[in-house]
Amino acid sequence: MILVRLNHDEELNCAVKALERAVGSEGMNDYSVQKLNLFQDIARNSEALGAENAVAKYFDLPFEGTVNTFKNQADVAWNLEVKHTPWKNGCLILRDRDRADDVAVLVTGNSPSYYIVGWIPIGMARRPSRQRSDGSYWINPSDLNPIENLNRSIYARNYQA
Repeated sequence: MILVRLNHDEELNCAVKALERAVGSEGMNDYSVQKLNLFQDIARNSEALGAENAVAKYFDLPFEGTVNTFKNQADVAWNLEVKHTPWKNGCLILRDRDRADDVAVLVTGNSPSYYIVGWIPIGMARRPSRQRSDGSYWINPSDLNPIENLNRSIYARNYQA
């Protein structure tokens, strides 16, 4: 696990982008399914954006934060789909709407301290043995590749770490 800390300005940028996501997706979220109200959704998006920022920071890449791209664009660079959970031993969770050609990166923790746990190609991660009854795929942290190995893989494209 690699610790990445966000500074105050990075945290504020994530919070602003989370609010922009909420404004841009008005009427598109079914909060009864997610069991979240609007404020909780903004907080959850702030943490997700913080995790994305941590990955970009680790690879020394610029970070803007996407707003309502709805899986049509990677979170970081050209192919990194960042998955966040606040739980230190949490699993990476994928769904069918995640792009198969992307690489999923698991990040745990909460702002300002995030831990980059590892990565796996999404197309390889979606196996029937990992599928849950709700259709999601849960990948244990022990099944992920160390983030330090991503640059040496065939999935990297000039990351800087």
